Amino acid sequence: MIRCFIRPSGARSPPARSCRRSFFNAFRHEHRRKELPQDKVEQGWDLLFELPLALYAPENLMPRAVEITSETGAIFYDALFVSLVEETSVLSSLQPTTGC
Repeated sequence: MIRCFIRPSGARSPPARSCRRSFFNAFRHEHRRKELPQDKVEQGWDLLFELPLALYAPENLMPRAVEITSETGAIFYDALFVSLVEETSVLSSLQPTTGC
């Protein structure tokens, strides 16, 4: 699952398109740097439409991010991601591993 921050909007689909557009731009960037062939860019683009996307408005995460920043001294941007992890219970779904 890919999690993206979105800005609130009245329309339902543009945030998902915006998130996908960011990924596509990353694919194109790698292609321009000759790190990714054109067929892989197209394949990646097709796969993006099959992925489940969970979209979160950062405004909903900001109160907890402010608390995290105050408690730890972390920069706000990093604290937003920590609050996203807390909100989505990502850590509880991880399986412990042994070794490195």
